[in-house]
Amino acid sequence: MKSAFKGEQAKAVLSRWHDHFRGRLRMPTESRTVQTRVGDTHVLVGGPEATPNVVVLHGALASSA
Repeated sequence: MKSAFKGEQAKAVLSRWHDHFRGRLRMPTESRTVQTRVGDTHVLVGGPEATPNVVVLHGALASSA
């Protein structure tokens, strides 16, 4: 699968921004990789386990944080 990044430097910059904004979240999150029919996808899981599940989708090439 082709990378969405133009190079390793671009990937590192986006990764730092992701970490920065994820650190500002008000609840702890767990990073997971899930398999989908189009390839592996990164997801963040957070919130109380005893509550109903909610799936929040973000825009293309936007940070999940």
